Amino acid sequence: MVTRSPKETALEEIENLPESVEWAEIVYSLERRWVFCGIPEEIFRKAIEVLGNEEKAVKWLTSGQKYFNGEIPLEACLAQQGRDDVLALLGRIEHGGYS
Repeated sequence: MVTRSPKETALEEIENLPESVEWAEIVYSLERRWVFCGIPEEIFRKAIEVLGNEEKAVKWLTSGQKYFNGEIPLEACLAQQGRDDVLALLGRIEHGGYS
């Protein structure tokens, strides 16, 4: 059995999609896979809890945030300090301390 990377698996899935699938659905699927592969589960679960659902969490985690000077939270999570900052910001959002 050959082990494939997440990228190879995602590309194969895209190639096998029916023509009726919208581009937005493909992008969401890839972002979701990226989040599951690249972000600590603790942060993803907290984002779902605070923001209400997976779709909102993925969008927030993969969109530029003013708090991070336009950087996306997923990129901030590459370092431990960034992970701590993302969790802190989610906590502030949860308690109404950041808009």
